Amino acid sequence: ARPPDSTCTPAAAGAGVRLVPLSGEHAAFVCRLYADPQVMRHLGGPRDEASAAALVRQALAASRDGSVQRLWIILDSATRAPIGVAGLTRKDNTETELGLLLAGDRQARGHGQATIRALRTEAAGFAPGSFLVARHEPGNHAMARLLASLGFKPSPTSADGTLCWRDPGNVGHKGCRS
Repeated sequence: ARPPDSTCTPAAAGAGVRLVPLSGEHAAFVCRLYADPQVMRHLGGPRDEASAAALVRQALAASRDGSVQRLWIILDSATRAPIGVAGLTRKDNTETELGLLLAGDRQARGHGQATIRALRTEAAGFAPGSFLVARHEPGNHAMARLLASLGFKPSPTSADGTLCWRDPGNVGHKGCRS
């Protein structure tokens, strides 16, 4: 079953977002995100057209039934223009990881905060009782600031070297799994 649309509008004017389940109609936009050097600078660099298209096909297939992964296209709530992609991936019965890719011109404008707030709401229904975590590369200081601004707390680093954060509502959680 596809997840319903979600809307989250923060206090900052103009930074509202709407999350719409990812579908094939969004493939071209997502491919552009994967090919954008600014967006992908902390994710292994931009992808060529073929590998970006393969990633989109994998994402669509993985999120089709919504039981392990749910992906959304992020729309600007004022213009309805696509501005990014967000997702939740159930790692096991105790941990759910959030993911976020925003177009370069939409970064540092409140859209990330609004999206993560919406993902928190979605996570409660998607994986009740699961701990919400986020990971990022050590050099991604903007993501670290974003997560800290929302109250996420640093956790032990993953075995692969990525930095881990836990949602503050996850009392007693030991950190990110590898």
